[in-house]
Amino acid sequence: MSFEESSTERDQVYEQDGLRLIIDKKSAQFLEGVELDYTVKNLLEGGWQWSNPNAARSCGCGTSFTPK
Repeated sequence: MSFEESSTERDQVYEQDGLRLIIDKKSAQFLEGVELDYTVKNLLEGGWQWSNPNAARSCGCGTSFTPK
């Protein structure tokens, strides 16, 4: 995941509640049904939590997965 300033014609763009999400079309097929949530455990800990029904398995750090 990275921050982008703009999208291209090869991207899918989703907007909700002021948040703009840009996904390239190749990756979009693997992200169908994914839920992304930002959680805060305490004042010092917080981060993105992914729930991906398309993942056969994922790495321990949560940055990559193997599709079904």
